[in-house]
Amino acid sequence: MFGHRRFSCWSSGCQGFWGEDFHPELWGLPPFEDRIQGALAMEPLLSNAQIGDAVQNNTHTLIAGECTYDSIPDQISGIFFGWAKSETYGVFKAVVSTGWDLSPGKFERVMHICFLDSHNKAKTEDSLELLLIGYIRKLQSSENISQAMSITDEDQATARDALDLPAFCEYAKTRGALDLPALPEYAEPRNGLLLA
Repeated sequence: MFGHRRFSCWSSGCQGFWGEDFHPELWGLPPFEDRIQGALAMEPLLSNAQIGDAVQNNTHTLIAGECTYDSIPDQISGIFFGWAKSETYGVFKAVVSTGWDLSPGKFERVMHICFLDSHNKAKTEDSLELLLIGYIRKLQSSENISQAMSITDEDQATARDALDLPAFCEYAKTRGALDLPALPEYAEPRNGLLLA
């Protein structure tokens, strides 16, 4: 009844909503089979932002740019992965956590970015273009937004492995969002553009 593409989008959204413990086959529904090595492919989220203060070694806050939230719906939260492009330093693999700080006196979206490439030289206040194409997990439940938003070593490994798979690169290429050089290494896109 549903095409695989529709089911893929539906399952990606529903699994993210219901979490890892939802088993649709118990309800007579087809099982979720969209995970590839622990990651879910999703429709690309294109955005821009500015690198903020360092949170840890290679993890920084993201400062909202002019169009940062135009393509990222308010309901989106969790750990995502894709690519970040710095105009000066090129394209890097990245993991992004996004959620809401609901602490007293605050109500704001919070985003952190972890650069997976050790040769990343991006600095605070550098502008970035983001292309997020995969989902890893929901945020850890915690009263402290900084703890909830933490990007674990396991998240980084999942993203690094997924971004080396042709399925994720092809997924981005077929939508015209990236022009990545041949796998597995890349530092600059061939045409100098990350986003179409």
